[in-house]
Amino acid sequence: TDYFAESTYLNPFVNTWSLGIEEQFYILFPFILLLSGFFKRNLKSLRNSLLTISLVSLFSLILFFYFFERNNSFAYFLPITRFWEIGLGCITFLLYKSNKIISLGLSNKNNKIISTFLLIITIFSFTFEIKYAVYNIFFNTIITSILLIQIDNKKSLIRKILSNKFLTHIGKLSYSIYLWHWGIISLSYWIIGNEKNNFLLILIIYLVSLISYRFVELPLRYSSWKLFRLNTFKVFILS
Repeated sequence: TDYFAESTYLNPFVNTWSLGIEEQFYILFPFILLLSGFFKRNLKSLRNSLLTISLVSLFSLILFFYFFERNNSFAYFLPITRFWEIGLGCITFLLYKSNKIISLGLSNKNNKIISTFLLIITIFSFTFEIKYAVYNIFFNTIITSILLIQIDNKKSLIRKILSNKFLTHIGKLSYSIYLWHWGIISLSYWIIGNEKNNFLLILIIYLVSLISYRFVELPLRYSSWKLFRLNTFKVFILS
């Protein structure tokens, strides 16, 4: 299946493939943590967890590069070849928690230069041709990890930018925006075709995402989750 084919514009569920990968990751990941001894919560278990996640992520990354040209659908859509991306986020967190890296040990001046440079690369990477997609995905994932580390520095330029109230608000809505944006865009093709008002679409996506975040995502996130509670079973069945 060509993910970027025009026919996908009529499918409101195209973006749910990545949600499927996330859910499969969250099902498997606790078992990896369990086997690595993470829940013992000592320095040795932290090191073992870091090593285990790093090895699994490296294996996933090798498969991703190997199959991207040979079998693009396999490389693009399956959790085994996408594990490394979420795994890198976990590695970044574990390194941060173990205080192995704080702002990469750079001076404030160098932090500002590097953060700005990386942010510019990330923005302009979206203009690269599709044939460079495999490198685009790889470098943007690495850059995201580095920028997360840079945010720890309170004097960092990237922290000041991303702490902006508007960007923070959009960041909180980002999951809901991702969840709903493509369905709304796709339905607009069904209803009005190519003649669409982009501003109106953006407004609708924002409002639907805001409602979803306030009345679905937040209540579920802060609910009391216990295995044998009736509400837990209700949500599980509805999901």
